[in-house]
Amino acid sequence: MYSIRPREQEEASADETPRGSERAQQPPSLPSSIEPPPESLLAASPYISSDEHLWDELGRIDRLIRAQTVRWKLTIGASKPPELWGMVHVTDKEVDAYLQTEFVPPDSLPDNLRDVLNEHWHAAKEIDLNIRTRLERTPADVTLRLERLRTLSGMSDFERDILLVCLLPALDARYRRLLGYLQDDVSRTSPTVELVLQILHPVMRDLESSRACFDAESTLIKQHLLAINGDESLSMRSLRV
Repeated sequence: MYSIRPREQEEASADETPRGSERAQQPPSLPSSIEPPPESLLAASPYISSDEHLWDELGRIDRLIRAQTVRWKLTIGASKPPELWGMVHVTDKEVDAYLQTEFVPPDSLPDNLRDVLNEHWHAAKEIDLNIRTRLERTPADVTLRLERLRTLSGMSDFERDILLVCLLPALDARYRRLLGYLQDDVSRTSPTVELVLQILHPVMRDLESSRACFDAESTLIKQHLLAINGDESLSMRSLRV
């Protein structure tokens, strides 16, 4: 949910108030607990096709990938010389940056980094709210294939998002290049488990249950919606639809 910060109310100064008259009443500001819906939700129209719904969902995932790109630029990318990009090389500057950083759990982010990423996370959340509103307004006789797949397979919303992250590079070459950039390896055009969980950090419940989505008996793997490649540890194995 998003709260809209109330505007500061301007009070008329004493010399502007007519003698003997009462000060004009200003409209009350909204309490912080009241959260009017964004204007985009008020104008949200029902979906008329599966493609229209899918593009909205992928646009939401794109925002999360943009946040991860900013995260990479501010962390590893900040200490990576251009001539060493894509090479397995750890610089002294990267090591020094690590030594100056406080420890945080693997599924957490430092507050200063979280503050920077909030812009993109907030945009993704607004898209999500708009999607939910449009879904509620879509007639039952309009078949949305992604929603139908989610219902028939029993996928959770988080598992659907994992699938969408892996679908983007299969549809658009720009994301294949971007994923190589985010993994510091141009040959890696598919995301790893670790990268997917980093991208989906703001919608992830906890690390343990999120990693369970890639177990052999999980919905995505058991129903062959997702393939896991490689023989590395789970975090480093790549995913594809």
